[in-house]
Amino acid sequence: MTISMKQSQSLQLQLTQQLRLTPQLQQAIYLLQLTSLELQLKVEETLEKNPLLERADEEQQTDWHNNTNISTKELSAETSITAAEKLTNYDNSNNATTSSNDYIDQLQQVQTLHEQLQWQIELTHFIKTDKFIALTILDSLSEQGFLNNSIEEISSTVNQQLSDNDCVDSEDVLAVLHVVQQLEPLGIGSRNLQEYLLIQLQQQELTLINRKLQEIISKDIDLLASRNYQKIKRQYKLNENSLTAVLELLHHLQAYPTLHSKTSMSSNYIIPDVIVSKQSHGWQTQLNENTIPRLQINSIYANIINAGSAQQHATWRSYLQEARWFISSLESRHETLLKVTTCIVKHQQAFFEHGAKAMQPLILHNIAEATGLHESTVSRITNGKYLHSPRGSFELKYFFSSHVNTQSGGEVSAIAIQALIQELITKENKRHPYSDQKITNTLQQQHGINVARRTITKYRETLHIAASNERKCIN
Repeated sequence: MTISMKQSQSLQLQLTQQLRLTPQLQQAIYLLQLTSLELQLKVEETLEKNPLLERADEEQQTDWHNNTNISTKELSAETSITAAEKLTNYDNSNNATTSSNDYIDQLQQVQTLHEQLQWQIELTHFIKTDKFIALTILDSLSEQGFLNNSIEEISSTVNQQLSDNDCVDSEDVLAVLHVVQQLEPLGIGSRNLQEYLLIQLQQQELTLINRKLQEIISKDIDLLASRNYQKIKRQYKLNENSLTAVLELLHHLQAYPTLHSKTSMSSNYIIPDVIVSKQSHGWQTQLNENTIPRLQINSIYANIINAGSAQQHATWRSYLQEARWFISSLESRHETLLKVTTCIVKHQQAFFEHGAKAMQPLILHNIAEATGLHESTVSRITNGKYLHSPRGSFELKYFFSSHVNTQSGGEVSAIAIQALIQELITKENKRHPYSDQKITNTLQQQHGINVARRTITKYRETLHIAASNERKCIN
């Protein structure tokens, strides 16, 4: 007995909807998330690949579309407008332009601390070998200004570079190090915190309290670190007033050589994408023109499109389309950046007027709703972008923070609460510092802010502020 089975086959037509990003939109989204440095690298890469793109002359923009046979339907007049020209329409204030240019000029004149120290070494009357030792010490410094390598390691490094007749020993290196430590900032090249504290004290008036603190640091710095003040009092025969004076002097010393230096050991500048300045009519935002690529279509190459073979014609038109898309994407990026930043500044005017304590709660949705953009777009355009204002330079994401409810039914931002915590701790009695619970109660009583103690603890740790028992000066 056999069983036969038949299978039927049929064709079916099914319609489905699927979202796909066009190459132009993909490029626009990609450019949105680039930082100013990454954008410059992308522009350089695109200029190398596309012969139709060129940097625009600042004094005379090439009006290429009037000198070519390409129809205006295919090449809109918008293509010839550079991103910088289009953005100029947002604001023509001469004062703001001057302010932004002055700021960029200041950035270009800033030296790193490494360069400043090298300049000081050049002015110091070192013999050739000692100068080489000093420069080797300079290359061995950490960001905090401490010496990373031992005296023996520096001595070995120097001898590897010098001839046998000029070899140096540890004493030679140590002698040069003592000279370097007297450069500005004082104590640069200290081998540890103990040595750095002693160098600072040796430059001050040699009082009885100064000598006593030098003795404690030299012999028992661990007692200071552990805040074992009772043992210090017994061991060095100090009364309460003398101990208070010793600790007061200690608290006026710096923790590391580069703490209050205006420049860092290495170049790590932030070039702002937007300049915010106060004008007579209010706070104004303007794109930093130094970060805006000025591009245009090359008129000579554009004319080649209608000449040559069909294959060449297609290749050049491909270049033309890519160039037009790229310029359009750049314009879109800068317009979006300016629109979002303007909205942020408008929302956070109180911050620019009064500081962090006046920061308002703000989330991505607020800016997206106000600008008509998607939240993901706002997120991309604010990531890694910076603005410069009279209050300093900030990443755009700094202005976004969660909120806490107040007793009156209002809202206060997390950044404002952190600023209030910082202010309270700065003004507290060092003998009786505020506990986290005390800060919680004070914020509730003075500002009507309802916040849990654990939240205060989290904000305090975010600010890198020690707990109350560690901030207390005397047991």
